[in-house]
Amino acid sequence: MVKTMKRTGTRPYRSLGTTSDGVVILTPKVAPTHFKAGEIRRIVAKSKREEVDRAEGECTRCAGSTSTG
Repeated sequence: MVKTMKRTGTRPYRSLGTTSDGVVILTPKVAPTHFKAGEIRRIVAKSKREEVDRAEGECTRCAGSTSTG
């Protein structure tokens, strides 16, 4: 006989966000002890903005380059 696990209650983790490559960032299961939740949110938001800026910069460089030959 195979035992099956039953999930009761809510999930232990919630999704904070998803990166452009599909990685899901989860919220901590318990309250953070070293960083406050607001600090973590600001760092994640800053990282996302920097990623978008970097991607836009790469697209601009690709479109602006011309080859003569």
